[in-house]
Amino acid sequence: MKTIESLSPSQTAALAEYRDKWIRIGLCTDPSNRPDAEKAINACYRLAGLKEPKKIVWCQSPLSQGLVRAIILDKGLMKNLRASVRASVRDSVWASVRDSVWASVWASVWDSVRDSVGDSVGASVRASVWDSVGDSCYGQHDANVLAFFEFFREEMLLKKQTDKIFGLIELGKHAGWILPHAEICWASERHNILCRNSRGQLHNEAGAALAYPDGYAIFALNGVRMKPEYVLTPAEKLDATTILKEENADIRRELIRKVGIEMMLSHLPHTVIDKRDTYELLKIDFPGLVQDTRFLKMVNPSIGVFHLEGVERECNTVEQAINWRAGRFGKVKWNPEVLT
Repeated sequence: MKTIESLSPSQTAALAEYRDKWIRIGLCTDPSNRPDAEKAINACYRLAGLKEPKKIVWCQSPLSQGLVRAIILDKGLMKNLRASVRASVRDSVWASVRDSVWASVWASVWDSVRDSVGDSVGASVRASVWDSVGDSCYGQHDANVLAFFEFFREEMLLKKQTDKIFGLIELGKHAGWILPHAEICWASERHNILCRNSRGQLHNEAGAALAYPDGYAIFALNGVRMKPEYVLTPAEKLDATTILKEENADIRRELIRKVGIEMMLSHLPHTVIDKRDTYELLKIDFPGLVQDTRFLKMVNPSIGVFHLEGVERECNTVEQAINWRAGRFGKVKWNPEVLT
């Protein structure tokens, strides 16, 4: 078998085409093309050496897909076929291309599409519904994998080496997730709402950042998963004490950004204990709760806005607070219970 050691100029130029094509597919909010998707599902089974499913059941989201499966199936009576249907062809492709070619396609296609689709969209859906749909194939949200192998299939003519994944490539073009079983396959509609910020992170200040036709939705601010009420409640109605009691630093940061740090502090009795450059060590008193709670006011470099982070009450200077955060001033960790 001839080994491919480098990309031709036309193949190199095609990398951007495959990257852009599969980013569009991965982010697509159009309804699924069910006839073509069902052809692809049947192809997935055949190429894995399996009988085609007797029935394909369409659901309105990956979550309802998993729940329907759980309700009507006894897992002991029907075998999940994800491992067979999602068979890897990496080894067969690897044998045909040199490391340098593989690495080039990986960086130009796999990583680029993953950053735009997998990390911002697919990973959020998987994290939300994993307990119900952990056996799924990810359809359009496998865009980085599918773009990678389609490039080898079409541009480097490695047809035989990529045959097993052909069905999944076609599925990704036409539908969302599937849950394959021996006689039945559940298929999910695509998401129909997708809102992102300029960095490609899930973000919507006024509603769901990602949603499916049945109402299953993910709320997020600048890529941080949020409770729906945190997004849907107007900034002026969010309680400052509740925000500072939020344990997750990323969620707390986004809530403070939404409300505005000056508005936050205007509702809480506070004193500046120490100031150094852009840092301020604050003593905040919570009416009816704990008094003299210490917070470090600082700029978050990733988004360029101020936020508050709780520090040990023994910190009396900005330097001590910074050192405490770095683990050099004490071992006590941020504890939201200090406010209760």
